[in-house]
Amino acid sequence: EALGELPPRWFDEGYAQYAAGEVGGGGYLETNLALLFRRMPTFAGLDSAFTTRSSVGADAAYRLAALAVTHLAERDPERGLTLLFRYWPESGRLDGAVRRAYGVTLDEVERDWQRRARWEAGALALAADVSLVGVVALVPLVPLWLSRRRRTRERLGAMRAEEARLEAALAGDAIDALLRPRELPRGEGGVPPR
Repeated sequence: EALGELPPRWFDEGYAQYAAGEVGGGGYLETNLALLFRRMPTFAGLDSAFTTRSSVGADAAYRLAALAVTHLAERDPERGLTLLFRYWPESGRLDGAVRRAYGVTLDEVERDWQRRARWEAGALALAADVSLVGVVALVPLVPLWLSRRRRTRERLGAMRAEEARLEAALAGDAIDALLRPRELPRGEGGVPPR
């Protein structure tokens, strides 16, 4: 309000979230999905995303605007946006105020912000891509795994049945051997040895 009509829409919306402490909140998913297949917008493109149907959705535009203002404030950890707000009414231009407050041009800030936001979006986009590839790869493998699991169960069942049959046969042979009378070995002349 103190700056009147000076701030562009992206700054106004981003600062509202920054001042409310909503910068670290949600919106990451929408932002990353919006940027997954689209180019990173410029500040001017971000500004138009609030009023027109652009390549960046409105939810992503709010999040990106908040990141842009946060990025500006982080350039001076001690004073944040204080100097920017002091110099902006004097120069009447955001670029002039950014130069005086932070010693860089608005174009440099924009490039740094784009790199940072793209990196953040890229991390989630990469995770989404890897997850998607994993799901796509698993879809044809699940029926094969289930079929193999069924065959393994059938083979184990057959092996257990065969093992039980062999154990029963061996147990019967052992009982027969115990119950049979033993023949003692005979020495010469049919007399058992001592």
